[in-house]
Amino acid sequence: WQRGDLAEAATRINGHFHRNIPADRYATFFLGRLHPHSGQLTYVNAGHNRPLLVGADGRWETLGEGGTAFGAFPDSSYREAQVDMRPDDILVVYSDGISDAWPEPGAADRELAEIVRGAGQGGAAQIEATIFEAVERRTPSLPRDDRTLVVVKREAETRSV
Repeated sequence: WQRGDLAEAATRINGHFHRNIPADRYATFFLGRLHPHSGQLTYVNAGHNRPLLVGADGRWETLGEGGTAFGAFPDSSYREAQVDMRPDDILVVYSDGISDAWPEPGAADRELAEIVRGAGQGGAAQIEATIFEAVERRTPSLPRDDRTLVVVKREAETRSV
């Protein structure tokens, strides 16, 4: 999957998953490839929570292009999409253990975008910690084992003269 088309890779992964995992099981999946110099992010979302791309300018969008969860159907096909991550843009990929803290539809996206905006001047580790703190405040009694979070912040390139 490291080279070539991510949609084709996702199709192959799904086929392998479907052949080797019990029929009542499936997995959501987000597969992304970031080119660090151009900021181009190519991705496939296989039924996963739609990651957030929060811009340094405050705009945000969800990344949902892709297809169904792995293992659901043996012949699923996938579509890849591309977005540009500009310097200081932040990508947030999260599991339902994070989004379940906001049970209203769409609330997690809005609230997470606001949290990222508020913590955006910090690095990825600080943003991650701020999100985990917010989730813990909202749902202290829910299990923590499903709280998965990946935060990627594209830094501005510095060039020495």
